[in-house]
Amino acid sequence: MAGTPAQMATMANDAYAIIKSIDPKATVLTPAATNSSGASWLDGYLAAGGTGADAVAFHGYDNISTTAEDLSGFIMPGYQHVLNAHGLAAKPVWDTEGRRHCEPIRP
Repeated sequence: MAGTPAQMATMANDAYAIIKSIDPKATVLTPAATNSSGASWLDGYLAAGGTGADAVAFHGYDNISTTAEDLSGFIMPGYQHVLNAHGLAAKPVWDTEGRRHCEPIRP
């Protein structure tokens, strides 16, 4: 996104209201933050009023590799810290995209 966190918050909140008006049972996620720096983006997005979501989305990959240990020990604590700071600790967090690092195949 080329806009500001406030612009994204407005769009996401509008989308949330529209989706829920059509299907109140739909699960609506936040825009997905990416990798370990995503917690900082999420903080700015939430501070700008991006509260229209049933769950928080993120893309669970990083620049080099992402293992289960990376997610639980490095990436997720940053996201949980941000959610706690905004009073959203109870929101589910969904990993909506990821990859696992593999060495290239060489002949």
